[in-house]
Amino acid sequence: MRVIGSVSVRAFMEQIRTRFYFFSTFFICLFVIGLCYAADGQSLAILPISKGEVYLPIYILLGILFTTIVGCGTAAGKSIYRDREMYKIKTHGRYKDFALVFIGKIIGVGTAGMMQLLIIVMLSIMLLDYWQLQAVMLNSQLWLDLRHLTPSLFAYTVLFFVLGYAQYVGLYVTIGSVKNKNVMILLMLFVTALFIAMITACFYIPDVAHEMLLKVGSMFPYSAPFFMIIRLSSEDLTWFQFMMPIIIMIGAIWISNWLTIRYYVVVIRKMKKPVSLK
Repeated sequence: MRVIGSVSVRAFMEQIRTRFYFFSTFFICLFVIGLCYAADGQSLAILPISKGEVYLPIYILLGILFTTIVGCGTAAGKSIYRDREMYKIKTHGRYKDFALVFIGKIIGVGTAGMMQLLIIVMLSIMLLDYWQLQAVMLNSQLWLDLRHLTPSLFAYTVLFFVLGYAQYVGLYVTIGSVKNKNVMILLMLFVTALFIAMITACFYIPDVAHEMLLKVGSMFPYSAPFFMIIRLSSEDLTWFQFMMPIIIMIGAIWISNWLTIRYYVVVIRKMKKPVSLK
């Protein structure tokens, strides 16, 4: 446990000190404040139904969720690469030590990401409740219906951040274990571009015309966090419909991270010498 604690604290401190973490937190919070301030005093009562944009706020929420998950996954992968290059990991011949270092990494970076998301979520809940906001008009033809941004949906967002991060981090750590820096960066950009394309596809899924695609996407581990948020905001899911994607994700997380640890062991054993965490 001492190894996990030491690695977690170091990874957490590294993450919260990065420019991306600071500026992403600051500007997302600023965006939330601006959106809520613009919505103050506006009402959907005068709004024709055809102008009500129900899903756009959900897509904004998905964008925030995606940014935090991928940002933390990328940070974990880069941290693994730096540790290997600078020999900052205490290594031994026992398999469990490598697993403990890996667990410490994902816990430390994930805790930083969780804190970032909780700041944004709590700020949003407080502002929406304080001003009793319903909608905001972007222009004469485009409104944001804020009534779907409920505390329960924010709670689900936090849950799917945990599951999504645990799913994505294994892939990014595997990429971060690649020896060649240029190849590592290229792979990270390529994988992130694929995920951006996936999250962009969510924006074009109407609630009726592509209902089957939405259900299938919620069963695929890498897209499940985002598709499930859309489903939870637009459907009344049964307990089975809610738990099935979660069970699939947990199974996929176990398999992918087990494979990642095995690959991580091979990479670390190729290091020239072990050094202490101190």
